Amino acid sequence: MHVMPGHEGGGGFIKAIDVTNGKTKWEHDMTDANWSGLVATAGGVLFGGGTDTRDFFALDKATGKRLWSFRTNSGMVGAPITYEIDGVQYVATVSGFGGAIPIWTGEIKDKFNHNTPQGGVVWVFALKGAK
Repeated sequence: MHVMPGHEGGGGFIKAIDVTNGKTKWEHDMTDANWSGLVATAGGVLFGGGTDTRDFFALDKATGKRLWSFRTNSGMVGAPITYEIDGVQYVATVSGFGGAIPIWTGEIKDKFNHNTPQGGVVWVFALKGAK
């Protein structure tokens, strides 16, 4: 795996594309490689993580502006989920960088993996405005 040309200063990006015309609506640059998926809420928030910096974050779905972040114990590889219990909405993610990512990712690992701690933890957050 290699750093994408034109993005040498950062590890990647998240790009919102209007599927009706194929045009980019916004782009959010990442400082590290992003290994996880994303989940969007009906309230217009996009949650993700997966960076070697261990940040789990929330973006405004319409603009890509960072709304919030939380530093976890390790990097994330899996996708976050959202669910509701008794009228309260939660978002959860698993951190625990390791496994195949640091073994086979070549240039990306060498440039962005700064001795990311390992160890698995499930993080769960209640969303504001929920019951």
